[in-house]
Amino acid sequence: MQVIDVIISIFFGSLIILTILKNMPEKYLPIRIRQIVFMSSLNTLIPIWRFFAPIPGTETYYLLYRDYISDNEPSRWYEIPIPAERKWINLFWNPQKTLNKAIIDIVNETVGYMNVYKDRPSLLKLSIPYLTVLTYISNIPRIEAAVKTQFIIMSHSPDTGFRVLYLSDVHNI
Repeated sequence: MQVIDVIISIFFGSLIILTILKNMPEKYLPIRIRQIVFMSSLNTLIPIWRFFAPIPGTETYYLLYRDYISDNEPSRWYEIPIPAERKWINLFWNPQKTLNKAIIDIVNETVGYMNVYKDRPSLLKLSIPYLTVLTYISNIPRIEAAVKTQFIIMSHSPDTGFRVLYLSDVHNI
């Protein structure tokens, strides 16, 4: 074995060991190893591979809307599937993937902004995520001629069940 082979083997062997140590829960590591792995300049060189998040997402979001045909007559609530129903062909051909991802991201972003603006909810209505949701809902093809629209963001988790996170104002279309 040549010297270069030994150096490469030591380098990659050390990288594997440090990667394993970095991805272990910190409470199982001695303080000195924690300092080496997490607080040294090596920290940026060691990959983080977390196949299972420490706190996995347990909430499912729902986006619903209703229209007002006249000024005081609301329709029933219509759900916008997030993501839309999948078919077997989507394994090979999925032109709606970008739209579904955009809807998921914008609803998540709106929920995030709700937390930021919880003290000043009127600012939420001026945020880009809120206006994007409103624009998307306003442009959904409708059977009847709607005058106004309103949307609601709900969540569901096994712990809390269904919860209304946000009920928008009624907006002109």
